[in-house]
Amino acid sequence: MRKGRIIEYELTIVEGDSLLEIGQKLQEKKFISADAFNSLARDRSLLSSLNISSPSIEGYLFPETYKMPKGARPADIIKLMVGRLRASYTDEMKAAMLQSGWSENDVLTLASIIEKRLRPTGRGLSYLRSIATGLKSACRCKRILPLFMASRAVK
Repeated sequence: MRKGRIIEYELTIVEGDSLLEIGQKLQEKKFISADAFNSLARDRSLLSSLNISSPSIEGYLFPETYKMPKGARPADIIKLMVGRLRASYTDEMKAAMLQSGWSENDVLTLASIIEKRLRPTGRGLSYLRSIATGLKSACRCKRILPLFMASRAVK
């Protein structure tokens, strides 16, 4: 007996982690096998329950260190991470999405593309600013780029 304390595991999701990497982390903590997580991450009924129109939860899992109780259900872990992402949206970010006509998935997809381009360069915000003009015209996203920059706090 452990004096009624709940056993918790820390799970750290780093910005840019792929579903494969997140699945491995969950497997290491013995929450779910990486293969089962990969299937769950694409489960249409789970995606629908979370109002995600994307083919998977890729990009919807908020990067953070979570404390998960031993025995937590994998679907509940995913719901927590998606909920944390959505709770991080400011009113300004929500308004920018509405005004732009872009969906949550559109914004997360653009953020993922930019992030993947930034990661190997190590140039961060200076690189993002240098491509901002091209992105604004190519994506017609004058309101989306500030949204991305605010949400990702790229340095």
